[in-house]
Amino acid sequence: MASISEPIRAEPTPSSLVASLADRLAERRRALLSRWRSAVRADRSLTTSDTLSRAQFEDHVPAILDALVEQLRALADPSADPSGAAAVQASAARDADARRSSAEHGVHRWQQGYDQREAIREWRHLQMCLLDEVDAFCASGPHDADALVAARRLVVAMCIDGMEASAAQFMDMHRTEAASRLHELQTALDHLADIERQRIAILREAAHDLRGNVGTLRTVSHVLDRTDLSEAIRTDAAGALRRGVASLHGLLTDLLDLSRLEAGLERRHVEPLDAAQVLRTLCDALQPVATERGLLLRYDGVDAMPVQGDRTKIVRIAQNLVLNALRCTERGGVLVGCQSGAAGTPRWTLTVRDTGPGFSEHAGSPLAVALKDATIEVRETVADADAGAGAQASQPGAPDLLPALSSPPADAEPSPGEGLGLAIVKRLCELLDASIELDTAPGLGTTFRITLPARY
Repeated sequence: MASISEPIRAEPTPSSLVASLADRLAERRRALLSRWRSAVRADRSLTTSDTLSRAQFEDHVPAILDALVEQLRALADPSADPSGAAAVQASAARDADARRSSAEHGVHRWQQGYDQREAIREWRHLQMCLLDEVDAFCASGPHDADALVAARRLVVAMCIDGMEASAAQFMDMHRTEAASRLHELQTALDHLADIERQRIAILREAAHDLRGNVGTLRTVSHVLDRTDLSEAIRTDAAGALRRGVASLHGLLTDLLDLSRLEAGLERRHVEPLDAAQVLRTLCDALQPVATERGLLLRYDGVDAMPVQGDRTKIVRIAQNLVLNALRCTERGGVLVGCQSGAAGTPRWTLTVRDTGPGFSEHAGSPLAVALKDATIEVRETVADADAGAGAQASQPGAPDLLPALSSPPADAEPSPGEGLGLAIVKRLCELLDASIELDTAPGLGTTFRITLPARY
């Protein structure tokens, strides 16, 4: 029992305890984020985050923590009537901000190459770090059980809302990819119908010599054996069918590759390699394609880039991007390059830049538009974080080495194979823990940047 001479200590009220907890979380936000990142890195089932910078990894989470602190302070305000109109409106606004930040965080994780399981598991680590902080606060002095239960509920609710918002965004992005694949399947069917119409036209002129159900190649061989058809007709028919069959074969091959990737049949095979030499060799191999179209194709990057990686899949990524670029470019050409990441980051970047028509939000395959939008949002978030830390935001960009020639801007349909090729690139990047950035605008060409780990 306290003596009469001892000062009387006021017991902390529930509201003051919650307010103190909110202050503690605000003061220790940087330490919390560091502990969260350490926990994620210690979880070896999560590998995609290993190559992200601090700002890229934290993304929208600092804003989400700020929203949690504001919710705790609102809970601690003894003068506020939680059922009042103003309080309800303020609470709804805070919840909406937190959900919006969580949704954008989910989009960025998709763009950074995460799968849905990794994104949700990261949220679990964040929840555990926050609850550990609440437990440490409880151990530091007297507390009101009901108030701290309410605080714990807020932490758990915030993390569950974040998981739900991220999962919803992943589903939206997967639907976008599915729409892109559907477009390519329809393109393949339309292309096959065009070939069939050409074949029927030839069969009408050579019906007495052709019998039964024959394939397109057999039809061409019969036509080429005929002497009563003009050379122009035979040349046009053979050329059209050859191009059509080659294009269709490419689309079907891409579909098979994509199905293998989505079925999980592809594995990552890491070996030491010189990325610069790999890209130079690819440019040499594709030079005839560029020459045939009257375009420039050149490697323009560092002389050597020793890294670890899957040679075959890196070549497949670059080849898809280069062929897409050559297909849509009419004047100018394509530059391929690579460079190391920022100092202290174990990453390197593969760049493919063209002087094609580019596209706006109304054109391009659905997947390309989604990648463009996600790239812009990630850049803005990282720039805001760097600015808040007093750092100069870096603006990645390739040197202006291509001629100042761009194809005329147009909101035309995406070229055949573009969306399917990008879907394959996206899946390969996920397999390699790589992220994709896309810069494009009508009349200004398109630049893809693939950022890959330098070590696995």
